[in-house]
Amino acid sequence: MKTILITASISAFILTYIFSYIMIHIAERYSLYDVPDGRKLHKHPVPTLGGLSFIATFYIMIGGGFIIYPDFVSQILSHNLTALVVSQLLIVGVGIYDDIRGLSAPVKFSVQIISSLILMYIFDLSVRMLTSPFGGEISLGIFSVPITILWLVGITNAINLLDGLDGLAAGVILISSLSLSLASFYQGQDGVAVLFMILAFSMLAFLKFNFYKAKIFMGNTGSLFLGFTVATLSLLISRKTTVSLALLVPIISLGIPILDTSISFFRRVSEKKNPFIGDKNHIHHILLKSGLSHPHVVILIYLITFLLSIISLTFMVMPGRYSLLILPIVAVIIIITMVSLRFLERGK
Repeated sequence: MKTILITASISAFILTYIFSYIMIHIAERYSLYDVPDGRKLHKHPVPTLGGLSFIATFYIMIGGGFIIYPDFVSQILSHNLTALVVSQLLIVGVGIYDDIRGLSAPVKFSVQIISSLILMYIFDLSVRMLTSPFGGEISLGIFSVPITILWLVGITNAINLLDGLDGLAAGVILISSLSLSLASFYQGQDGVAVLFMILAFSMLAFLKFNFYKAKIFMGNTGSLFLGFTVATLSLLISRKTTVSLALLVPIISLGIPILDTSISFFRRVSEKKNPFIGDKNHIHHILLKSGLSHPHVVILIYLITFLLSIISLTFMVMPGRYSLLILPIVAVIIIITMVSLRFLERGK
């Protein structure tokens, strides 16, 4: 297992590094740029579709695994890897078209829901049961479908919305994937752990080109792919058909994008605005308005994500009901964050 993990991590880093460099030249050759507008922070056109670099790496690693480690890959396939790949193709296709031509929010949401339904009904992946550290299980029944869709679509768009500063989404996914990989190992899901490590080291390589000032953007292609992939793999950390309170591990680890999306959604609704149309009032925008520099905002969110990841892993290893002691800590962090953001927003 150690050999597989090291090989996968190093290979993912090298491949993404090479592909990122290639994508910069392809984007420049065919004028594939992210052009500034009133909602974006960059002032000059930047090459986009960089997400194809780590998407290609992800699929090459899977294909290469069939050749080098066929038994191990077969084990991963038992965890619905086929479902993940098929659903991803729809997400990636929508992302590419959106980056080049542009798509409306309803169309993107529709495809995300279809991808989620493929996972649920064709490949039998869904949140059906909740288990408690106090013992016993609760069947979600008819609520299984909306909860699963909410998780998959919600996380997909949370990462998409987070991709507003150079290196922000890539760094958060890097940190969260490392912690979720450890969580997967702890739960005995070695195959899922390897996939998270592939994502983590791909992000490490991509950051060489995506951190401030970015030479290339991942685009909606990359952010939608990352969000959907992390959301799906997170479900696989637990047993195939039962999601315990261990699901709180990815929820806590991805606390920043989840909190940012939730705040933005309810704020827009309260202001009687379309909740699906973006603005410049996300967490990273507010921090920028407070006077922090672009790199400092990104690093601050990295540090918060790292702290939340440590908390999430602590939650997993603590026995039974004692794990619930972590929740008040997370609640305090959320409250402090919301109050601070409100203060900064009013200050400006």
